[in-house]
Amino acid sequence: MFRLTASGCGRLIIDSGTMFTALEERAFVVMVRAIAAAPSGAHLGLSLCFVASEGKGPEAVRVPRLAFHFDGADMELPRESVVVEDRAVGVACVGMVSARGMSVLSSMQQQNMHILYDVEGGVLSFEPANCSDF
Repeated sequence: MFRLTASGCGRLIIDSGTMFTALEERAFVVMVRAIAAAPSGAHLGLSLCFVASEGKGPEAVRVPRLAFHFDGADMELPRESVVVEDRAVGVACVGMVSARGMSVLSSMQQQNMHILYDVEGGVLSFEPANCSDF
């Protein structure tokens, strides 16, 4: 779903100006099935939401770990790069939405990541970072 087409166009763009990652509809459905999110009633404007089973502390809502798997590298996403939550009501949602035709890797998933675009070499690389240290 994310491979380059024969014309050299991609189906995944990286955009630091987009808030939530938009996954192509087929990829989004696969993710939903894989993490089996149960409808919670509360949604914070997003569709993949979880309710705290007990308590309302910062880790009361358990959300599965997510990673993007690229050729040659996996981008592990820390909780703060995936979860939008309302701790007062004990609801957490995955900060991703469904889209048609193309996917966008947003600023939320790019936070605390060093991302290098080697245009000449045709390589994209990334590594976790603590950006508050800079």
